[in-house]
Parts: sequence; structure tokens; C-alpha cells
Amino acid sequence: MKFCPKCSNRLISNECHNWKCTEGKVVERKTPNSTWNYLHAKPKPCYKGCGGQIYFDEEYKSENGKFIPLDIVTREPHTCNTSDLELDYQGFSSDGRVKSQQYQNKFENKITTTYHSRASNYQNPQNIGEITNDDAKEIASLVSDIKYFDVKKIPQKDINESQIIEEIVNGHNEGNLGIVHFEHHNTTEPKKIPISHTKEILASSIIRGISDYGFKEGFLEYQVNAINKIIEGKNVIISAPTGSGKTEAFTIPIIQKILNENQTKGVFALLTYPLNALIDDQVSKINEIIQKCNLENKISARAIHSGISQDARQKTIEESSKKCIILATSFDFIDWHLTLQTNSWKSLCQPAKIIVMDEAHSYTSFHGSNVHHVIKRMKKYMKNVQYVCASATLENPEEFFEEMFEVDKASFDNIKSTIGRKQDIYRLFIMPRKLPQRETMEMISSICHKNNAKQIVFSNTVNDAEVIAVNLRERNPGIKTKVHSGVIEKGDRRIAEGEMKQGDLDVLSCTPTLELGIDIGQVNVAISAFTGEFDKMIQRTGRAGRRGQKSYAICVFEPRDAVCHYYANNIKEYTGQKHSVYINKDNQIISQKHEKSKEIEEIAQKTFDKKPLWKFANKMNLRGTSGFIKIYIPGKKKSLEKGIPTGYYQLYEHSLYRLNSVLYEVDRFEKTGNDDNHSGKAFLKNCSIIDRNKKTLPIVKTSLEQIKKTEDKLLIAKNNHKIQLSYCIVNIEKRITGYYKGSKNDTIQTMKKIKGITHHNWKDLTWDSKHSAVKIQIPTNLYSQEDAKNVHSNEKYNNDISEEFTHTITHVFVNAAKIITKCDDSDVDTFFDDEDNCIYIYDNSANGANGCSKIIYKYFENVLQKAYLLISKCSCKKGCPKCIHISGFCKTNNQDLEKQKTLRFFRELL
Repeated sequence: MKFCPKCSNRLISNECHNWKCTEGKVVERKTPNSTWNYLHAKPKPCYKGCGGQIYFDEEYKSENGKFIPLDIVTREPHTCNTSDLELDYQGFSSDGRVKSQQYQNKFENKITTTYHSRASNYQNPQNIGEITNDDAKEIASLVSDIKYFDVKKIPQKDINESQIIEEIVNGHNEGNLGIVHFEHHNTTEPKKIPISHTKEILASSIIRGISDYGFKEGFLEYQVNAINKIIEGKNVIISAPTGSGKTEAFTIPIIQKILNENQTKGVFALLTYPLNALIDDQVSKINEIIQKCNLENKISARAIHSGISQDARQKTIEESSKKCIILATSFDFIDWHLTLQTNSWKSLCQPAKIIVMDEAHSYTSFHGSNVHHVIKRMKKYMKNVQYVCASATLENPEEFFEEMFEVDKASFDNIKSTIGRKQDIYRLFIMPRKLPQRETMEMISSICHKNNAKQIVFSNTVNDAEVIAVNLRERNPGIKTKVHSGVIEKGDRRIAEGEMKQGDLDVLSCTPTLELGIDIGQVNVAISAFTGEFDKMIQRTGRAGRRGQKSYAICVFEPRDAVCHYYANNIKEYTGQKHSVYINKDNQIISQKHEKSKEIEEIAQKTFDKKPLWKFANKMNLRGTSGFIKIYIPGKKKSLEKGIPTGYYQLYEHSLYRLNSVLYEVDRFEKTGNDDNHSGKAFLKNCSIIDRNKKTLPIVKTSLEQIKKTEDKLLIAKNNHKIQLSYCIVNIEKRITGYYKGSKNDTIQTMKKIKGITHHNWKDLTWDSKHSAVKIQIPTNLYSQEDAKNVHSNEKYNNDISEEFTHTITHVFVNAAKIITKCDDSDVDTFFDDEDNCIYIYDNSANGANGCSKIIYKYFENVLQKAYLLISKCSCKKGCPKCIHISGFCKTNNQDLEKQKTLRFFRELL
């Protein structure tokens, strides 16, 4: 399916091989681009005999018209001596062309191969073959002690009936990838209660409508209970598996209540969702139910959020004076309009009689705390509201409901069901044994594509999602894939979702933007990069097999990550995680912001001109962003946005940034915000051909100042050793002083370090923010006697020992903290204060309060135990990715570690 870029309508091909949309607008077909040429090129051996594979692209010639040989894997100009690569680049102009015959001759005489074996691997993904590069050897060594699943336990029937399972098992037996865990869930259609049993509470028009909608066989038991309780007016929290019909369980009784109360106009219910894409998806579903019930003249479901135009919002306001509205929105939208007391708040939100919180399990950490305060502020204006929650994986629903809404347990019913939809799903956990994580995901995706699968592939970063899409297109001729992320324009995301639903895409490569709720029924394979919280894994892979078809949920570990190694060897601990969400109502950083919001509300009620208050409302973000970077793309009229601080780490000057499968370079960066709102503008330019397969990482300098202590406690361990622990608030200043640059497959250790001062007019990018943190005072009496002697007698030696020793301890604490908090790499960061001999582990989000440090503080004994377990179970001598290295930013790139002293430290302490 193709859509018109002018009007978004579906395109059809005409006789002259252009495209024409339904409005008659003609859109020219684009000429084959470099990707097309790559896919259809015939690779040939390097004619200088280096063993590499090259190809030629008609778009890339020298100024005298000669073709430039390109590497079959990297798609860069192909040279035989990587040490001379930088010299060769001098011969290229900014658009990637060779400047002169002199350089053209030099270029043609220097041809080499890069990762040649990987190219052939992707062409035959079912048989990886022997890889001899250092990367593969390192990975094979790292995963040698993993406890792999006994593949003999996989029923032969499953292998015979599934080519995908057969090829993955073959990969395991050949030592190319490792199956850590395997499950096959095959459940039949659950028992239903006939719709006729609800005729006493549901109108005949609704019964007929929902039968046509898809409930001919009846309701699940929990759906009947929810319908009854909601119609009675009870507060309800619904806990039921993904895809089991929770939306219908609260939508049907809301429609019935509108009829019962004879409400003819106005907003009756607010349905809140954590993602705008989910809002739009659910509105379509609810309107379909309304239409099937022949109630569209009385009731409409409408979406209202930041992506909805002002004209559309005004039409909804006008429609609400004529019809009853079920309004789907987000707490972000509500908060902005509540703060400014706008017409959207007063006309659309405030009159609602029911508030539904769908995907309740997603309101974790700072987001959940913010939403709690928003609801508390809403109560001032909304009386006698009925609350409904729905969740797939919440383990503490009653406690969550009581804390989030501040209502008594007796006032609500917990309706729980363990019965889900019909399922035939294979769940596999894979540890790469030769390729890195991302390339292993690409390989598995290629296997699935060869077997005609419709896939959604989840990455943890935008860059990985972009690269996976590009690589899959290059290595699988004819594959249709697109990228879906929060950075991509809404219209492009909508088109990608529509094409996937229609079955016109083979792969949708995405970030967590599609993690929740959206029903893409065609998908039968969901591949996900490892995430520390098993609940997220379930949400991601729950996108597959929603029609009951045979499906595959595949989690791929990172072989260079200590947390992945821990869970790979303790897989039952991972799959047995309990997803409990606790609302931190006392977080001072968050509560102070909402106190200020209440003051602004009072001012807004008395003034007609809201513009002077916009500045405050715009910086009051519920999701941990203190501003946005506007991204300006060559040839595009509309700018895109990237949240801060992520935008800073990715969009500094000269960084390479991939967007919608196209790689750009940041031409210049302008900081536009103030101390409270660190906004900016990034102007992109097309990157040179020599950088098309490159990546950049920032060089970050950090300084910390403790500004407030909130809690203190003393831990007494064996031998009377003491650790002083404090929960506090710190101010963090970060400065980007340069960047690393290298191939997209390089580790940071092999990338070139480029200082910013080497660029003309370079300005360090600096920002600061407040964060919740836990301060760990290191007990100096845990040094050995020899170390202690040197501490007092030789200051220089002490500093050397202390820096390596404490740096290693910091790494181990962070890896252990990730396991205890179930967080991802970017959620926590650390700082070592060498003057005070203490470690700070802080919440690494823009608003500085994601809740991780509070968990670390509360369960610090568990962190200590996990830290010792990580380091003591590993047989390495100096520290390695299995125990001490961190996959996030490290100022020494995981070098200068002191494992033996650190091991003695934890042994003595415990």
C-alpha cells in the first residue's frame, strides 16, 4: 500500500507508471536509488585480490565519469588498506565524489574488505558459517559459560511444523546463536458466556451491534463482571492478559450508561492512554462498536491530543454541544489545558463523569507520580467521578488503584482474569554467539522473512531501529520495511501502521512507540532487543499473534552486557519477575512542580490572555523531558522534535543522525532555551558518502553538586564495616566536548576520538538539571592492610589505587542496580566524588525523578548481594563485559579496572 505525500490518500498506478491518488494528484515514481542499485547489483571479487566483494552504483562516479567501487557490506568506498582510509577521504568532495584523477588512481589502488564474512552470512542466514574476525571471537569467548537450553527437549513435532524453529535450532547446533530458553504456548479458544445472558443490562441495539462487531460467541467471564460493575457505578480495575478484550470490557458499559442516563450531549467519559498512536487506534475501534450498534447519531468517539489540529479540536467542541462524546486523550494534554484553564479543559475534560486509565501498568516511576498529581488537581474541578483502570500485567492492582486515585479499597472492585485469547506462540530467548546483538536480530529477521513472516522488530534506541531497517533492505532483496519511532513525523508513522495492518509491509522496525496496545493483526513475529523489565518484553511480543495464528516471540540478549549474562544464566528469575507499580507521592522534585501548577491555574482562571502562561505550561512535562530539540531537515518544510536530554546526546554539531533510514550530519546546533527549558535547534545536512556507514558517540564531561539531603541510614555489615547511605537531590552539569567516530559496528574502544576544539567555532554543549540520587559512602577500612598503609604514607599511590578501585566498584553497583530496579541502561547513571570518597547513583531522566534511586536506597542490601554475585561468579582476572563492564557511557571506555581488590571489597563487606 502506498499513500500520496500531498493528501495521504491511497495511491494507484496509472498507465505511464507514475502514481495517482484518489484526488487525481499525480506523484512521479522516483528513479532507483542507491539502495535499489545495491539490491540489484552483482557483487564481484575485488580485482586487486584482497578477498573482498565490491559492486558499482550508477549514482556514484568520479568527476571524470569513472565508477567508484563500493564495499558490498559497508557501502562505503572500498579500499585495501584501512590505515590509509583517512588519507583517501581527502580526495572526496563534500558530496562524496572523487576530486581528481590523482585521487581516483590512488583510490583504485587501495581496495580492501570489511566484514566480508558477514555479507555472505546475511545472504544465507540459515547457515551462518565460520566467522573469523576478532569481533566474533570475542563474542564466542564471552558466551562460553552461558547455560543454554537443551534443544533435545524441543518436541520434534514443533521443529517439523515450523521452518523458523528448525532454522533457529540449526543455528544453535552449529554454534552461531544460543537458545537460552524455549516455550510453546498453545491454548484453545476460551469458554464464553452467551451475549443473551446480558440482555437484562444491555440494550437490544447494543447486543445486536456487538454481535456483528465480533462477539457472536459471547463474552469472557471477566468482561461480563466488568460490564455489570461499571454500569452499577462502581470504581473498577480490570486485570486481564494482552489482547483479551479489555477495551470492549469498559467501552460497552460506558455506551450503555449514556443510554441509561439519557445524556444527549457533552463529554461523558475521558479515556486516557500513554501514547498518541494508541489514542488514534482505540478511537477507530470504539467508533466501529458505536456504528455497529447504530448509535452514531447519538454518540461519537473522538481523539484529542497534541497531534490533533486546532480546527479538529474546535469541531469536537462544537460536536459536543449536539452529541454525546467519548473522548480519548492523554494526561499530558489534560495537564497543559488544566494548568491554563482553557476552553478544551472546561468544555471537553471537566464535564466528564468517567475517567478510564488504560494500560495502567505503563504509569511507572516519574510518569506515574506526575499523573497522580494531575488527577489530584483534576479532582478540584470534577465531582463524583467514576474511575476505571485496565492493565495486562499489573501485579499489585489494588495497591496501585488506591495510591494513584487516593480512594479507599472498599470503593472499587478488582476484576481479574488469567484467561487470554486463543494462542499458538513460540517464545524464544536467544544469546548471540558470533554476531553482535543488532546483527543477530537482523539475521533472525532475515530467517523469518524467508519464511513469509510479517514482523515487528523492537529496538531500544532510534539509531538501532533505523540501522536494522536499512540493513534488512540491503540483505534481503525485495523486502518491504519501514521505521516507526517518536521522531518520525506523525503522518509517516500513521502510513507505516496502516501498511502493516493491510499486510503491505514485511517488517516494521520500531522503538517502544508500538509497545502498548496497538493491534496490528497481520504480525506473526515479534523480535525484541533485551529489556531489563520482563513486562516490557511481554508487551512488545504481545503484538504478534493477536488473531490466534501461529506466532513467534523472540528476545535477543546483548552479549556484551553484564545484566544480560546474569539473566541468561538465571532465566527463570527474569521470566518470573512481578510487575508491581508503586506511586511515589512524596517525590519533592515532582510535587513542587505541581504546587506551582496550582498557582498558575488560579491565575489562569482570572485572565483571558493565556499567552504569558504558556512558557510555564510548555516546560511542565510529565515524561521526563525538560524541552525539545527542533530538527530541521534539508528539503523539508516541517521540523521534527526530539526530547531532551536524548536530543543533546544525539544532535550536537558534526554528529551523524539517522532519520527514516536516511543518514544526516548535524551542520549546526543552536541552543534556544533558558536554565529551566533547555531547548534548541539542530540543522541537518546530507552526509558524505564516506560517512554513510558511520556512527558518532558524544564525549561527555560530568560534574555534580549535592544540594539537599532527604534521608539517611547506616548499614552495618560483617566485621563492623559501615556504609553510610543517603537519599538526596543533586545538581548535575553535563558538557559535550567532542565525539567518537567509527563504523556502525565498532565498539567505542576502536572508534576515533575527535576533540571539539579541532573544529572551527566549536562550542561545548552544556546543560544542568536536578536529580534524585543515592549517595554511597565507601568505607575506607575495607582496604587491605597494605593498601591502608599506602593510603597514609604515599598520597600519589593512594590516588592511583583509589581511582581504579572505586571506578570498578561504581561499575559493579550500577550493573547490580539495573537488576534490582529492572531498568534499562539509560535509566541510571553514576558519579564518583573522589574528594569525599563516595559514589552517587542518580535517576538519569530530564526531570531527575524516575524512581530508580529510591528503589536502590530502599533495597540496597539486595544491590550488595547482586553486586557480589556478579563479580564472584565470573572467572575473568581483570574485569570483562560479563561482570564489570557497563554498556552505557564510561569515561575510560571500560578500561583501568581493578577486579581483585573489588572482589575482596565485596567479600569483606558481606
